[in-house]
Amino acid sequence: MNYIYDVLLNFKEEMYDFFDWNSNDNVLHIRKIPIIRISSDDLYNIKNNIVEFDNQFLQKYKNKTEFFCSKNIKNLECAFILSDGNYAFGISIRDKKTKKSELLVDEEVEIIDICKNLICSKIVYKIIKNSDINELKTRRDIEIERYIKKEIRRNINNIDKLKYIYYECFDKKENDKNKILYKINEELTNNNQETKIKIYKFFKLIQVNK
Repeated sequence: MNYIYDVLLNFKEEMYDFFDWNSNDNVLHIRKIPIIRISSDDLYNIKNNIVEFDNQFLQKYKNKTEFFCSKNIKNLECAFILSDGNYAFGISIRDKKTKKSELLVDEEVEIIDICKNLICSKIVYKIIKNSDINELKTRRDIEIERYIKKEIRRNINNIDKLKYIYYECFDKKENDKNKILYKINEELTNNNQETKIKIYKFFKLIQVNK
């Protein structure tokens, strides 16, 4: 079983980007948690729908996740991190109720790097309820957003690129990485087409010039 150590998770029925975490959220400081690599199709289905996992599968991960609680270490009933090698998020299941959590960007990048060396596992689940379709975004919009987020993760430590993107999109300088990431995330959330296309073209251009 593969683990990641020392990460923060904010389990909710609806996932929020870490920029939107509130100070009163029950953010858990995880000591260790299993990582499972699965296919991109399965990852998409589990992330965007209400699903029910196979009981035999869940038993394998029962009490395997530890978190810090005051001066003690406690176990979550059942929790793990899923990744397809491009994106990752956390799952917690308690009393048959599933909650999910985004990750801090740096921690997600570390998990994605680990997953590149893991074998893709078969995960058994069924979709209980389909997710709502965002009618304001076309399939192309969603694909572009995924591409941008993937490239942002890949370049998370390249502050020069991030500063360049910020300047090109907003015509002003910014040196704070977290502010740059927050603004980009805000533009994607608001479906700002002009900004989205600028960022998309930038990453496509540097791919061609490699």
